[in-house]
Amino acid sequence: MWAFGTKVLPRKRTASITFGDRDEDGKQTYFAMSGMMPMEVRKDNGDGWVRIHDRHREGWVQKDDLVSKEDAPIFWNKAVKANPKDTYALWMRGFGWLQKGEPDNAIADFNECIRLDPADAAAYSGRGSAWSDKKDYDKAIADYTEAIRLDPKYTSAYHKRGWSYALKKEYDKAIADYEETIRLDPKDVKPYFSRGNALGAKKDFSKAITAYGQAVKVNAGYAPAHDGLGWTHFETKQYEKAVKHFEQALVLNPKDDYATTYLAKIAVKIKKYDKAVEGFEAAIKLESKDYPPYKYANFLASCPEAKYRDGKKAVTLAKKAIEMDGKDANWNHFAALAAAYAETGDFELAIVEQRKALDDKSLDKDDKAKMEKRLELYRAKKPYRDEE
Repeated sequence: MWAFGTKVLPRKRTASITFGDRDEDGKQTYFAMSGMMPMEVRKDNGDGWVRIHDRHREGWVQKDDLVSKEDAPIFWNKAVKANPKDTYALWMRGFGWLQKGEPDNAIADFNECIRLDPADAAAYSGRGSAWSDKKDYDKAIADYTEAIRLDPKYTSAYHKRGWSYALKKEYDKAIADYEETIRLDPKDVKPYFSRGNALGAKKDFSKAITAYGQAVKVNAGYAPAHDGLGWTHFETKQYEKAVKHFEQALVLNPKDDYATTYLAKIAVKIKKYDKAVEGFEAAIKLESKDYPPYKYANFLASCPEAKYRDGKKAVTLAKKAIEMDGKDANWNHFAALAAAYAETGDFELAIVEQRKALDDKSLDKDDKAKMEKRLELYRAKKPYRDEE
């Protein structure tokens, strides 16, 4: 059985898939599937039907009409072997490779689609996603732009180009693309959410709260939008409102480690340290790749109350975070490891790691000033304490 949140793809063209729902009186309603992928599983009762969300609505689909993202490349490989010129099968296999985290294989399939049909906007958009996965955002933007030129109403190409601009920290361009996506497809929750992220990155928290609120209006069951509202209220120190939204996110997704972690961080801010430990431990038990252990490490290294500090455990967690995130490890990871070393009394290593944090070009002016103050503490052989 598929778990909640499992990403799935269609086994055939979405126009030929029966997609529907029943109201409280048992009346059956059928509607066209949006065609936006991947889709997410909401419920699998084990009876041959699964409830999915197609980015517009929820409904029931026969499980045999879907394939998990992990199995998609193998499934569509059979169709490509049967007809190597079947661009739809090539595109679906390429998208499957994308979902499986193999962008080079995806690029090969999208290249072949473009060779067979140079006007294939979807192939350019798919290849753009593969370049984005490889962190080559300029090539991604070029491909999304070509997809939009070929099809000016290609909503997902606008949205994905917005992601690439956001990853380049060109937030105004990103917001413009998200707004065009919303104009073209006001029922899709994700561009509202993405707009909130971009506004939050600009620290325009008031507008970000509005954007996340609009996402909730479009789809009240979209947990990330509640996470976004929780985060923006956390950043503006509206902790009661933040708790409300993070708790709602957990109702929608009990394995939401982001919400679990932030509830622990709120407990730190309001000095309920027992609850903070409970929350951090719960987040670690979720064993999600998205959970950043450096936040727990930072707490164990810097808590104002000595009985909650554990420098050795903090070092272990911070190292684990850096190992887990690899090239994506940023200044937060190294700052946490530095604080952990300082708590153990190893100020030489604390200085080394703190310098790594300061070398991160993504640091904004305010955070850099904070990191420089910590470096001075370690040079003076003093540990960092989170007194905020």
